[in-house]
Amino acid sequence: MPSDEHADVVIVGGGAVGASTAYHLTELGIRDVVVIERDQLGSGSTGKAVGGVRLQFGDEVNIRTCRRAIAELERFPEMMAACGVDVDIELRRHGYLILLDSADDLSHFRAALAVQHALGVPSRELTPAEAGAMVPQLHLDGLVAATYCPADGRLVPEALVRGYAGAAAARGVRVRQGCAVNGIRASAGAITAVETTAGTIATDTVVCADCGVFVMDVAAHTRMHSIQSSWAWVLAILKTTHIGPSVHDRYDAVERIDRKKFDNWSADALAEVAADLDDAQEREDEGTART
Repeated sequence: MPSDEHADVVIVGGGAVGASTAYHLTELGIRDVVVIERDQLGSGSTGKAVGGVRLQFGDEVNIRTCRRAIAELERFPEMMAACGVDVDIELRRHGYLILLDSADDLSHFRAALAVQHALGVPSRELTPAEAGAMVPQLHLDGLVAATYCPADGRLVPEALVRGYAGAAAARGVRVRQGCAVNGIRASAGAITAVETTAGTIATDTVVCADCGVFVMDVAAHTRMHSIQSSWAWVLAILKTTHIGPSVHDRYDAVERIDRKKFDNWSADALAEVAADLDDAQEREDEGTART
């Protein structure tokens, strides 16, 4: 089957990650890019996000990554204006107040504060009374302590997508909305094309930017099971979204590993969760075959 078009890079997923990836590829001079989104831009996990922006993490990687991200978000209006895009992401740095109601939680957060302070994050521990003075509406019964960082805040995720996607499109990136991936072709271990509902795109590079509940669908086209570890990042979505029982099987498998604090996963732990997710997929496939 001949390809309908060619792209240096095909990005699967039109949320914040996909749109940002497209924009930053153009910053590197790579503009022969196609973004594939099965629905509308920002309609997946991004549209369900609250838009939190924070530095209160317990590991160095997340803190450094988010500090770089926040620095870019502060420059966002100028970056977009350079591409002729006018969008307000409504970045507000009002701070995050995290309430703790157990001694165990307080111990973990004190350890996290130590990591944050070593990296220059202006977070601090508060007493219940100090938290109450900050937010008088709080009920302090059972509260052990709190942490607060004035550098944290929020933004509008959908606006972020509009900005990145608009700027990328202004530089020549093609955005395909209402277009789903049907398959990913490979030959001799290398990707050759992406099959979509709108045609086939010849490419040797695919970015899976779908970090939500459809990530397994993309992984199934490639048989790259390592992609399944990204389920660790969508636990909150799985907890709050009404989805099929097989997906909850996958959530249960990941949650058991999550209790080990997945930022410290070992190779064996990752292998264990991958095997559990494979089992969940097999059960889903068997149920589909019976129906």
